[in-house]
Amino acid sequence: YVRGATVFPNGLGAAATWDPESVEAAAEVTACEVRATGAHQNYGPTVDVGREPRWGRIFETFGESPHLVGELAAAKVRGYRGDGLGDPEGVVATAKHFPAYSEPERGEDASPVDVSEYKLRNTFLPPVERALAAGVDSVMPSYNSINGEPAHGSATFLEGLLRDDLGFEGHVVSDWNGIHHLHTDHGTARDHADAVRQARAAGVDVASVGGVSHAERIVELVEAGDLDEATLDRSVE
Repeated sequence: YVRGATVFPNGLGAAATWDPESVEAAAEVTACEVRATGAHQNYGPTVDVGREPRWGRIFETFGESPHLVGELAAAKVRGYRGDGLGDPEGVVATAKHFPAYSEPERGEDASPVDVSEYKLRNTFLPPVERALAAGVDSVMPSYNSINGEPAHGSATFLEGLLRDDLGFEGHVVSDWNGIHHLHTDHGTARDHADAVRQARAAGVDVASVGGVSHAERIVELVEAGDLDEATLDRSVE
């Protein structure tokens, strides 16, 4: 929240307009105001397809239609990016949450998703593909596990699906504490250092939270031979 910033409708409100041009124009204003604060990246657009009405974050989505979600997500990417990374009034756009966040069991946020391959590729991935085609520079994994695999620690999703299948060449940025959750919530990592190792090995390039402690864990992992420096080289590049 920044005092004096322009406030636009939430995702469902924007989707109710059925107007990609207005959504793109709103994103342009947001990008300009974000840059004025000194930030260079926006954690949007949301590409989640709203198929679970009990979910507490349903208002963030552009609704239940993969087509409409894709149209408006692409519009937001264009508005945020402007003329690209060199645009002084543009910001890095981040498509979130990959690959399927918005149909959690029981409707509880970040709870597991059990989805067929057919539904994953025909319902949840098309909006992601539209965002990628519009030039999105960054992708954020989802908090939850998909078919038993936590997205932040899954090379299946972040390397195989996102980079190999969809051809994404940008950077993957963690959700807030998403790496730490591999230890505290999913239980796939024995401690924070192991969570950092899992996430880096899976294809997460940037930790959105962690600060010095995250950097220290990386140094320790490299020195111990548990994390290949080449993995870090690619992220830094």
